[in-house]
Amino acid sequence: MERKTTTVYFEGKNIEVTLLQRGDTIRLEKGMKVYANVPERYLWTPFSKESKRTDVIIGKVYKRNVPTLNEIISKVHSEVKSIIPITYGDAENFVNGLNLDLADDSFDASIFEGEYNVYFALSDGGRSTHDGGYPNGWHVFCQKKDDPQIEVDFYQSGCFTAMIPEIKPIDVENA
Repeated sequence: MERKTTTVYFEGKNIEVTLLQRGDTIRLEKGMKVYANVPERYLWTPFSKESKRTDVIIGKVYKRNVPTLNEIISKVHSEVKSIIPITYGDAENFVNGLNLDLADDSFDASIFEGEYNVYFALSDGGRSTHDGGYPNGWHVFCQKKDDPQIEVDFYQSGCFTAMIPEIKPIDVENA
């Protein structure tokens, strides 16, 4: 199979990149940045139970930024008392009744390290803007070999936050 190549400007230098294709097997390692589903509580909203697709660094531990119970009570008291008369004790009773999860936990993005099968790759993601925009990039989608429920994606070219241009296949399937 003839493989496509392109020149990519990455980290201050031009590099020749061989583009991944469906059927390739790759190894994602610590320090690489990919797009993946991560529980929001480790990124932005400490009490969210939702997941969000965002860029993560493989191997990084994302700690949950949880305020203390007293900080929450004080914030509720100061915000609500400007609207209705409320005592600090009222705010305390209200917050205690919410059963908030204030555990200090973390999300270890090492789960994204390992071998992946590329199941799709295409040129996409570019946008036109009033000042010119930016071009499409080579977008690679893959599934973890030992846990197919884990899927990540990244770009090999273009102007994106999750870029891995210099990755090479470790095995090629006749796809």
